[in-house]
Amino acid sequence: MPDTRDPQAVIAAAEQAALAGDYAAAERLLRDAALLQEASLGPHHPELANTLNNLGVVYEVTEKPDEAERCFRRASTIAGRSIAFGSADVARAGASTGIPRAAQKSSRFFRLVATNG
Repeated sequence: MPDTRDPQAVIAAAEQAALAGDYAAAERLLRDAALLQEASLGPHHPELANTLNNLGVVYEVTEKPDEAERCFRRASTIAGRSIAFGSADVARAGASTGIPRAAQKSSRFFRLVATNG
Protein backbone atom coordinates (compact mmCIF):
# COMPACT_ATOMS: atom_id res chain seq x y z
CA MET A 1 0.00 0.00 0.00
CA PRO A 2 1.52 3.36 -1.01
CA ASP A 3 1.97 6.25 1.39
CA THR A 4 -1.27 8.03 0.54
CA ARG A 5 0.26 11.44 1.34
CA ASP A 6 3.20 11.08 -1.06
CA PRO A 7 2.22 11.68 -4.69
CA GLN A 8 5.33 9.90 -6.01
CA ALA A 9 4.51 6.77 -4.01
CA VAL A 10 0.95 6.85 -5.31
CA ILE A 11 2.21 7.27 -8.90
CA ALA A 12 4.62 4.36 -8.42
CA ALA A 13 1.70 2.23 -7.22
CA ALA A 14 -0.30 3.31 -10.29
CA GLU A 15 2.57 2.20 -12.55
CA GLN A 16 2.61 -1.19 -10.82
CA ALA A 17 -1.15 -1.49 -11.20
CA ALA A 18 -0.86 -0.72 -14.92
CA LEU A 19 1.91 -3.30 -15.28
CA ALA A 20 -0.40 -5.84 -13.68
CA GLY A 21 -3.21 -4.83 -16.05
CA ASP A 22 -5.30 -3.37 -13.25
CA TYR A 23 -6.32 -0.18 -15.02
CA ALA A 24 -9.15 0.56 -12.60
CA ALA A 25 -6.62 0.77 -9.76
CA ALA A 26 -4.19 2.76 -11.94
CA GLU A 27 -6.96 5.22 -12.75
CA ARG A 28 -7.97 5.61 -9.09
CA LEU A 29 -4.36 6.03 -7.97
CA LEU A 30 -3.55 8.60 -10.66
CA ARG A 31 -6.66 10.59 -9.76
CA ASP A 32 -5.53 10.52 -6.11
CA ALA A 33 -2.00 11.56 -7.09
CA ALA A 34 -3.34 14.46 -9.16
CA LEU A 35 -5.38 15.72 -6.20
CA LEU A 36 -2.35 15.45 -3.91
CA GLN A 37 -0.13 17.26 -6.41
CA GLU A 38 -2.64 20.02 -6.98
CA ALA A 39 -2.97 20.56 -3.23
CA SER A 40 0.77 20.50 -2.54
CA LEU A 41 2.30 21.93 -5.73
CA GLY A 42 -0.51 24.10 -7.07
CA PRO A 43 -2.81 23.79 -10.08
CA HIS A 44 -0.18 24.79 -12.67
CA HIS A 45 2.78 22.60 -11.76
CA PRO A 46 4.45 20.53 -14.54
CA GLU A 47 4.39 17.37 -12.42
CA LEU A 48 0.62 17.67 -12.26
CA ALA A 49 0.58 17.99 -16.06
CA ASN A 50 2.55 14.76 -16.35
CA THR A 51 0.19 12.94 -13.98
CA LEU A 52 -2.85 14.21 -15.88
CA ASN A 53 -1.25 13.08 -19.13
CA ASN A 54 -0.69 9.61 -17.69
CA LEU A 55 -4.27 9.52 -16.42
CA GLY A 56 -5.41 10.45 -19.92
CA VAL A 57 -3.44 7.51 -21.31
CA VAL A 58 -5.17 5.16 -18.87
CA TYR A 59 -8.53 6.61 -19.90
CA GLU A 60 -7.64 5.99 -23.56
CA VAL A 61 -6.67 2.38 -22.86
CA THR A 62 -9.93 1.84 -20.98
CA GLU A 63 -11.92 3.45 -23.80
CA LYS A 64 -13.03 6.57 -21.95
CA PRO A 65 -12.28 9.14 -24.65
CA ASP A 66 -14.13 12.06 -23.07
CA GLU A 67 -12.24 11.73 -19.80
CA ALA A 68 -8.96 11.24 -21.70
CA GLU A 69 -9.56 14.40 -23.71
CA ARG A 70 -10.27 16.43 -20.55
CA CYS A 71 -7.03 15.21 -18.97
CA PHE A 72 -4.97 15.84 -22.11
CA ARG A 73 -6.41 19.34 -22.55
CA ARG A 74 -5.76 20.32 -18.95
CA ALA A 75 -2.26 18.82 -19.03
CA SER A 76 -1.55 20.70 -22.25
CA THR A 77 -2.69 23.98 -20.72
CA ILE A 78 -0.48 23.45 -17.67
CA ALA A 79 2.51 22.44 -19.79
CA GLY A 80 1.99 25.45 -22.06
CA ARG A 81 2.01 27.77 -19.07
CA SER A 82 5.15 26.13 -17.72
CA ILE A 83 6.93 26.52 -21.04
CA ALA A 84 5.76 30.12 -21.34
CA PHE A 85 7.28 30.85 -17.94
CA GLY A 86 10.48 28.98 -18.77
CA SER A 87 10.04 26.21 -16.23
CA ALA A 88 12.85 23.67 -16.32
CA ASP A 89 10.53 21.34 -14.41
CA VAL A 90 8.70 20.52 -17.64
CA ALA A 91 11.65 18.54 -18.91
CA ARG A 92 12.31 16.92 -15.53
CA ALA A 93 8.67 15.95 -15.10
CA GLY A 94 8.70 14.38 -18.54
CA ALA A 95 5.54 16.21 -19.52
CA SER A 96 4.73 15.20 -23.04
CA THR A 97 1.50 17.14 -22.96
CA GLY A 98 0.48 19.38 -25.78
CA ILE A 99 2.49 17.25 -28.16
CA PRO A 100 0.91 15.01 -30.80
CA ARG A 101 -0.13 11.54 -29.68
CA ALA A 102 2.90 9.92 -31.37
CA ALA A 103 5.23 11.90 -29.14
CA GLN A 104 3.23 10.95 -26.05
CA LYS A 105 4.26 7.37 -26.65
CA SER A 106 7.69 8.28 -25.37
CA SER A 107 6.42 8.73 -21.82
CA ARG A 108 7.47 5.96 -19.45
CA PHE A 109 3.95 5.41 -18.17
CA PHE A 110 2.56 5.17 -21.67
CA ARG A 111 5.10 2.46 -22.50
CA LEU A 112 4.06 0.55 -19.37
CA VAL A 113 0.39 0.73 -20.30
CA ALA A 114 0.95 0.07 -24.01
CA THR A 115 2.93 -3.09 -23.39
CA ASN A 116 0.30 -4.44 -21.02
CA GLY A 117 -2.92 -3.06 -22.51
